[in-house]
Amino acid sequence: MQLNSAFCSLFAVTFTAVYGQSAAPNLTSILSSIPELASVNDLVLATPALLELLMNWPTNLTIVAPSNGAFDELKWINSTARDSASTVGNSIDIIEAILFYHILNGRYLSSLFVQGNTAVASTLLMNNTFANLPNNAPQVILGRNDGIVTFYSGLGIGAKVERADILFNQGVIHIIDHVLNLPYTVSETAAYFSLTALSGALVKTGLLETFDNTPGLTIFAPNNAAFQIIGNIATGLSTSQLTEVLNYHAVNHTIYDITGAQAQDIRVASVQGGELTINENQGGWFVNGARIIGGKEGGIVVGNGIVYIIDGVLNPAHGEITTTFTPNPILSTQPPAFLSASFVTEVPFITELVTGTPTSSATETPTSGSDVSSSTTLEAIPISFAALVIALFMSGLGGFFMV
Repeated sequence: MQLNSAFCSLFAVTFTAVYGQSAAPNLTSILSSIPELASVNDLVLATPALLELLMNWPTNLTIVAPSNGAFDELKWINSTARDSASTVGNSIDIIEAILFYHILNGRYLSSLFVQGNTAVASTLLMNNTFANLPNNAPQVILGRNDGIVTFYSGLGIGAKVERADILFNQGVIHIIDHVLNLPYTVSETAAYFSLTALSGALVKTGLLETFDNTPGLTIFAPNNAAFQIIGNIATGLSTSQLTEVLNYHAVNHTIYDITGAQAQDIRVASVQGGELTINENQGGWFVNGARIIGGKEGGIVVGNGIVYIIDGVLNPAHGEITTTFTPNPILSTQPPAFLSASFVTEVPFITELVTGTPTSSATETPTSGSDVSSSTTLEAIPISFAALVIALFMSGLGGFFMV
């Protein structure tokens, strides 16, 4: 098996150094006995000179370690990645971010992931490009047990645990079947899931950068069909009214796990000022009258918080905007939350988006929101970070990490 030595070296440094030099023999002994981690074992043995770079990292951590097969996947990246490498401004930060995103701050045994609940695990990723959270909080991944413990990262990409609870001095390793994806921005995530109506509405109101850059947001993101159902009203809203509606879909703190709504309703204040109610009924999750269809109870991690895709546009019932609806959890589609709403065939607000944006082939398939179809091309979205890593090294930038 041949792996790029530069990427592998830095990955090995991260594995070894977080446990300190004295713990490295124990880690090496365990890795050498596990065939699925042969690549990681080779890397650890090959990079002792880099150990001092991370000597002061804390202990009692959890490593979610990509298997040999996960590394092999990186060799099959679309060749267009090679052309994208030259546009990267700070490649070292990106690669380090990927590695630190695979290390969890705490000891997470598989027994902690209870079926039906979501565990929010803080990582060592604190680069504010990818972790734009309040008080410099580290970025998170979401762990769920749906029969198999799975870690969910950017774009809802799921990495299943192939082997759990490998214990060694001061830590635990879980072997996963995919390299985790760094979190994207709200707008990039919306593009990936083809939420063009929402994207266009954010552009029209000037809220796009606010939603992308405000630390610690929870966004309830309506899909295109939700906007089409109220199309006649949506397109007739003034900019100030549309701004109110969009701000009603945002909460000024991160709600990574909504499973508490099983016991009682969760009520939170929106950025707009009105209240949102999150509840569970007959296995479905709802915010006001809209069903959560993407992210499920765990949401989709973004750089500055969490996104839940919903099947209805929420109505703040404020000012000139009026509403009347009775949520019915039994219905697959809830009635619109706006009076006199009627369906339009054209997706609203798409004319606000820049046309002719280059696209690149998607290299990952999201798994956390099975009810949401995602496009096979990423509009106005950076190339997959996994692809970027390989592209950087193929273009010769990996020399920064050679020793």
